[in-house]
Amino acid sequence: MNNEENKNHEEKNENHNEIAAAVDTEGSGAFSDAGEVKETAEISETDPETDAVSETKDPESEDKPKKEEKPQDIFAALFDWAEMFVTAITLVVLAMTFLFRHSPVVGNSMYPTLHNRDLLIVSNLPYEPKQGDIVVFQNAGLYEEPFVKRVIAVSGQTVDIDFDKWQVYVDGKPLKEDYVNYDELTAMRGSVFSFPLKLEEGYIWCMGDNRNNSTDSRDGRVGPVDTRFILGHCIWRIFPFDRFGSLE
Repeated sequence: MNNEENKNHEEKNENHNEIAAAVDTEGSGAFSDAGEVKETAEISETDPETDAVSETKDPESEDKPKKEEKPQDIFAALFDWAEMFVTAITLVVLAMTFLFRHSPVVGNSMYPTLHNRDLLIVSNLPYEPKQGDIVVFQNAGLYEEPFVKRVIAVSGQTVDIDFDKWQVYVDGKPLKEDYVNYDELTAMRGSVFSFPLKLEEGYIWCMGDNRNNSTDSRDGRVGPVDTRFILGHCIWRIFPFDRFGSLE
């Protein structure tokens, strides 16, 4: 009797152990599967963050100082500046050779409009003299330096002068000459020519603004100016700088 009870008890223990082993096996498999799912989830959750990090700029990289310029870059920049400077100088030289020239004022015959040693820019372009213009012309028979005078009348016009009243007439009309340096105590310097005087084709009449201190068309050594001897039309005063500006 006791042997049968012991045998039954051992069989129950074996069944209990088998059930426990089965439970342990299933739990371990479930735990393993759960672990794999968790790891997969962590990986899948990590991937978007990794992509976002890779696409996001590093703020520290923007704060990093720029690389220093290489010596060849500096030499290239210096070469560009030198090339621009040489080009500008070349253009100025060409312009001053073919388009313009500079001419100094010698003496005070054009005072108060121009002063001694003023520096003028003279146009070399084809030019038709007009009344009131300031021109530069050559008179090799009197002075080596060119003359700088104002055009009073042009070809075909008639000049008349009242020396006592300091009044100049062109074609019978009095000129308003605000630019003249008048001397009310004395008469205007006279002329060897008889007036009224009609100018021939190709000649102009020129006088200085400082009428009593000017050698000009009134002087027999100058007379009416041949337009072929005109060197140019004065357009700018470039020196001194405090009187820089146009003469037109």
